[in-house]
Amino acid sequence: MMTYPEPFAVPPTAAHTHTCILLHGRGGDGPAFGAMLLVSPAITGGPPLRTLFPEVKFVLPTTCKRRAAALDRMPIRQWFDIFSLVDTAEREGLQVEGLRETAAHVHGLIGEEERAGIPRERIFLGGLSQGCAAAVHALLTLGGGPLAGFVGMSGWFPFAAQALDILKSSGVGREEKGEDEEDVFESASSEPQDLRMEVVTFLRDNIDLPSLPPSDSLLRVLETRVLLGHGGLDEKVAPALGARMADVLGKLGMDVRATVYPQLGHWYQVPEQVGEIAAFLREGMQLHEG
Repeated sequence: MMTYPEPFAVPPTAAHTHTCILLHGRGGDGPAFGAMLLVSPAITGGPPLRTLFPEVKFVLPTTCKRRAAALDRMPIRQWFDIFSLVDTAEREGLQVEGLRETAAHVHGLIGEEERAGIPRERIFLGGLSQGCAAAVHALLTLGGGPLAGFVGMSGWFPFAAQALDILKSSGVGREEKGEDEEDVFESASSEPQDLRMEVVTFLRDNIDLPSLPPSDSLLRVLETRVLLGHGGLDEKVAPALGARMADVLGKLGMDVRATVYPQLGHWYQVPEQVGEIAAFLREGMQLHEG
């Protein structure tokens, strides 16, 4: 098991009511990611994101260095190894060890916040690029009740093809429903519970998490609200990968909101996307006021 550095944390400046855990992209680190995102304004000329949420503790963990098979085994900071982002299924087994360790790390961070008195319905999770991919995988393997929300930026869904294969066995697809095929980010309606359970069980089994008997508690995490954003000009993680992530989550019955920013590359858009994130956080916080 790799040793992860101590997470970078930005403490609240008012009474602590919520926590937001955000994972950086491949090759990055928590402090640098947080330093840029949290000072970004939600509106042009407006205050930085951080000052809009004085009651929120922001946790920006940093991953350890892992050898990258695509880079002649050079050690780089990455949540899991991946051979190709053109075909994410190429040498897919490389991803498993890092996903297992990162899921355990993220689950541990959530547990720490719960033990500190912040219940999971007041904890947000998310990430950028590979951090988004690692975070959504950690979310779906968490079990238990939903989080306050999930924020994904320029990411993808690990082992998406296997998840979609399981869900397709219901025989219910977008074409049969007559849904608008042009809006690739439109959420599909919920699939039968046993198929959703099969997807969650597959993701857990794939990283050797203990087998659990089928129960509603494994699926309650799917009640977590999801906000996704992706650049239409993303040259690193193709927009199609972001669309497929939205498709999988929607077919799992999750409440997914997703936006493509046509002129954006591989990053988040300031202030438009930051404004969407701020509104999403505020909505999640208001759901559990009092």
